[in-house]
Amino acid sequence: MQLISSINTALCVFFMICYTYQMYYIAVPFFKKDKPHKETKNNKFAVLISARNESAVIQNLLDSIKQQDYPAQLVRVFVVADNCTDATAQAARNAGATVYERFDTEKVGKGYALDYLLTCIGRDFPSGFDGYMVFDADNVLEKNYITEMNRTLPMYKRIGVV
Repeated sequence: MQLISSINTALCVFFMICYTYQMYYIAVPFFKKDKPHKETKNNKFAVLISARNESAVIQNLLDSIKQQDYPAQLVRVFVVADNCTDATAQAARNAGATVYERFDTEKVGKGYALDYLLTCIGRDFPSGFDGYMVFDADNVLEKNYITEMNRTLPMYKRIGVV
């Protein structure tokens, strides 16, 4: 009986040691307050849209980008009209987007289209952008979406994602 009691005590001590660090995480929120966001600089963003026969819905996305509360001169919209047989390219051009048309029946798909678009942007805009956002043509953005992305961009730069 003494042996079982000793084993139970040893196991209890072992588990207490293993899980004591969790007490730190329970206490931290009570003592450490979040630092307020620093004032961030407005970054230059490229919005990338890969579209295939999306003339019926792309205007909604482009309108939501125009209605952002972020400075419009810092946002550039790029559309790759990928193997389109409708008026997607013209609809995007009419909305002010920079449009690249791609016709390749062998390399089909969004990945190939975005690769083509990024190659074109690298060629035509060598200074690049601070951040890139990729959307489907049927997305719609909240009015403060780009502003919020701009607030988080410094964190991603700090950890080396961007």
